[in-house]
Amino acid sequence: MAGLLLLAWLLGAPPSCWRPWPPKSVTAPLSIGIVEQVGGSLSLMLGGLLITGVLTTIFVSLLARLLKIDDSRILGFALGVNGHAVGIVRAFELGPTAAPSPRWA
Repeated sequence: MAGLLLLAWLLGAPPSCWRPWPPKSVTAPLSIGIVEQVGGSLSLMLGGLLITGVLTTIFVSLLARLLKIDDSRILGFALGVNGHAVGIVRAFELGPTAAPSPRWA
């Protein structure tokens, strides 16, 4: 994240382009409030959230095969933490032990 922000700043990107990126690390409703307060582009932040979720599902699957990780609980945790809603959907596809459980609430 810091590298992306530094690169945007060095290339002279206006603040409205780089302000939405840090809030994409939290859940969407919180991100929207943060972006509105800091004055960033909401559509840019939501696009980043979507891209992050899709890339997470791809890379978690690839890394799991490469590292020979087949425990669906570990994969579900990695997808949920890093992939936002798209990752949660993928965790549900993996099975009941990978998906978030209502008993956590």
